[in-house]
Amino acid sequence: MKTPERPKSRKGDQRDIREINRDTTDDATVQELEDFDWEDFETRYHEAIKKQDEAQKKLYEDFRNLLRFFSNWVNCAVEHENRRSLKRLKTRMAYVQNAEDGLKERREHYTKVVQAFESALALLGT
Repeated sequence: MKTPERPKSRKGDQRDIREINRDTTDDATVQELEDFDWEDFETRYHEAIKKQDEAQKKLYEDFRNLLRFFSNWVNCAVEHENRRSLKRLKTRMAYVQNAEDGLKERREHYTKVVQAFESALALLGT
């Protein structure tokens, strides 16, 4: 059986369509097609889809596992950062409380100094 050539795109080399049709319709080239086994085709199709479905399920399960791992990692990071921020807050609170205590002590000291001056002036004035 002769396969007709594809017409070339150059104008001078193109074959006439009628010539191509004549080549393909010769009685010697006509053959009957074998019956196609559609059941086998359908079986192979279902097997291929089943394999793809299993592969997709495996990918989905891998994705879920990775997502679970990532979620745990994020939660650990968040908890760790929360603990650190609480420590920073406590440190700042301690610093402010120490500063307030220092101011209170200085105030009491200055109050005592002023009272001492007042009592000294009172002694000198009498």
